[in-house]
This record gives sequence, structure tokens and C-alpha cells, in this order.
Amino acid sequence: MIKAENFRQASHMGFFSAIKFMVLVKFNAYKTSIAQMIRQIFSPILYFIFLAQGLGALIPTVTFMGEKVNYKTYVFLKIIGSANFNWD
Repeated sequence: MIKAENFRQASHMGFFSAIKFMVLVKFNAYKTSIAQMIRQIFSPILYFIFLAQGLGALIPTVTFMGEKVNYKTYVFLKIIGSANFNWD
């Protein structure tokens, strides 16, 4: 079994070549799942547009923990909070 230090010293790949390799590998991984990335980016935006703008005209304020909050602000914070926990 080769030790990690010996492997690093025997490697023919330089620092910048290693960085380039890592970037290319990550890019290829993201390229194959581009649809999922687009969905994760646009899903919260679309929820905000349809929920906050659509229902915002009907519901001007929400009472949350005794405080009156603008409905659009309330929905925005809830969508951002839930989007952070729903990474598929």
C-alpha cells in the first residue's frame, strides 16, 4: 500500500493541473444534473411569484407571534427557509 505522502510526491500532476482536474470533474457532475439545478433555483422563485403576488392582493397582513407582518415578507421568508431544507 502506498502512503499518501509518497503518492503526492510521485504524482505528475502539478497544483494548477489538479485544480483544473477537480473543476472539470465537478462541472461534468453538475452538467449531468442541470435539470435538477434549474429546478432548485427556479422553484422558490416561482412559488414566491404565485403565492405572494397572487394571494398578496387578498391577504395584506399576517399576525405572527403577536406582530403584524406584510404577507409578501412572510411568504418570502417561509419559502427561503423551506428551500434551504429541501435539497434533493
